[in-house]
Amino acid sequence: MKRPAVPARGLPEAKNLLRLSVAALVVATLAWGWVTRDQREIHGRLARIQRLLSKKADESSLSGLARVQETMRYISAEPEVSFGPRLSTLRTREEIAAVVLQARSSVTDLKVSIRDKALTIDPGRQSAVMNLTAEAVATYGGRRERDIEELELTWIKQDGRWVVDRARPASSIHRPPGL
Repeated sequence: MKRPAVPARGLPEAKNLLRLSVAALVVATLAWGWVTRDQREIHGRLARIQRLLSKKADESSLSGLARVQETMRYISAEPEVSFGPRLSTLRTREEIAAVVLQARSSVTDLKVSIRDKALTIDPGRQSAVMNLTAEAVATYGGRRERDIEELELTWIKQDGRWVVDRARPASSIHRPPGL
């Protein structure tokens, strides 16, 4: 003869606690995603700029031009890019594209890497400042050269997307010859 099932004490409370825990986890995950969405977008766009600026030795001129044009999509409509005492300040996408294209065409290959990123987003979520260290290793005329720059990038939201509005060097560290 079968005994009738006795309901376990606390089972409904345990189910409710489990449901509340799952709901809290979902809400926390969504909130974290909402809070960090701007950071993720800026870091993703910076990574794309880095890949576009780099150049492989076998890259064609047409491919290089396309990469420079795509890079300009990540620059604001009225940018300000300062290279310090080496060049004058660039204030249009066209000027920036011309300088980048000239620099890329003068090297055989170029590897751009970015590290030490520190990002501060304005509470209004319309602007941000990123301090970073950029390294460029290029080969031209059979020689390899390395340049390390500390940069400050100012990002703004334009048409709902984060773009670089200003770029200026913080300092420059040049590797001594032979190292």
